[in-house]
Amino acid sequence: MQQQSQPITPVVEIETATPTAEIGVADVLIGSIGLIGALMVGALLTGLITGALFIGYRKWRDRRAKDGPDDRNEMSVLSR
Repeated sequence: MQQQSQPITPVVEIETATPTAEIGVADVLIGSIGLIGALMVGALLTGLITGALFIGYRKWRDRRAKDGPDDRNEMSVLSR
């Protein structure tokens, strides 16, 4: 005599991560203000560095023009 065994049904358990905290309007506003602040600081630093380089170049160019020979031809519209 053969003995019939009961069919095995597998049990699948899916592990879920712990629930995350909700993101509210205040969290989004604080994050956006932080991002805007970082962009403003970056733009300010870029402007200051560019301005300093521009002023330094003009001073260097003027100093070099005074020290070197004057072989530039300047034309004036005003009659003398």
